[in-house]
Amino acid sequence: MIDVRLYRKKPNVVAAVEVPTDRSDPEYPRRCVEVAEWCGGVSDMMNADGADNRIRISTLEGDMLARPGDYIIRGIAGEFYPHKADFFFDSYAPMDDNYRNYSSDPQLFTLERDVDVSHVSGTGTVADGVLWPTGMVAICWRGECSSVSVWQSLDDAMKIHGHNGNTRAVFA
Repeated sequence: MIDVRLYRKKPNVVAAVEVPTDRSDPEYPRRCVEVAEWCGGVSDMMNADGADNRIRISTLEGDMLARPGDYIIRGIAGEFYPHKADFFFDSYAPMDDNYRNYSSDPQLFTLERDVDVSHVSGTGTVADGVLWPTGMVAICWRGECSSVSVWQSLDDAMKIHGHNGNTRAVFA
């Protein structure tokens, strides 16, 4: 008898770019070429017969084609592959602006507070944090009543502790 087990997909963060779709945009050919160069692929826009606008990508499984509207993903090992837009958002959600400088390593930050709205934590550096590659955040509060909190994202933590812009995350 075989041993069937359940597995869950690990929460990894990947970089992705959508293959341009707006052929009426004067920058369309240049954008297609930029996407191809980003993933080490070849765009039909680089050739004289650019009518199809496919981007050919060398993947671990061989050459694959990305078409307008598809997403090209850079995986956690640096590999590139196309993904149909119809299914892309079933597996991936956009990261918020706090992750612009995403790294596959944990990132340290502090919470800097200008105004103490709650009159509890004070001003200046009020907490130390870690942004994990999964997008989760751990925050250790400084002060007399220190504690540690864990959040699904930095955005979630800042909704509670950002105090309408009076507190900001400053990355090391």
